[in-house]
Amino acid sequence: MMAPTHFVFGVTTALGLSQLGWLEASIPVFAAAGFGSLLPDIDHPGSVVGRRLWFVSIPVAMIFGHRGITHSLIAVVAISAAIAWQTGSQQWIVALAIGYLTHLMGDWLTPSGVPFLWPNRRKFVSPIGFKTNSIAENICLVAMIAVDVYGLRG
Repeated sequence: MMAPTHFVFGVTTALGLSQLGWLEASIPVFAAAGFGSLLPDIDHPGSVVGRRLWFVSIPVAMIFGHRGITHSLIAVVAISAAIAWQTGSQQWIVALAIGYLTHLMGDWLTPSGVPFLWPNRRKFVSPIGFKTNSIAENICLVAMIAVDVYGLRG
């Protein structure tokens, strides 16, 4: 899945959860969900987040490779716990974790799959899905943007 689709998937999910009253509807929350949706690709120096945080991305990529530890459930728990420990329980931490999880779900929909249970290298792949940057992915992206615009009409 491409970065724009990951980002919109994270924000759309946060928006939907805020509409249900499960998450605060605020710019910091939506920004955290968007950032969280890009964060797993810190393991790829050419990614949106990897280019900006290259000093983290390069060592992570060298040690773990792409779609390794950063694409696992361990990473979601570890990052969420570390942030919560430093800042206390806040809605943006939940949103960051939600965005992170949407990234993993998005990559699960691709033929490359995701090693949810890392260090077990088995990659889980959705029985239905689409290739990265395909017409199907772009249709999903446009549909999620439409949901966001409709949801923000409020």
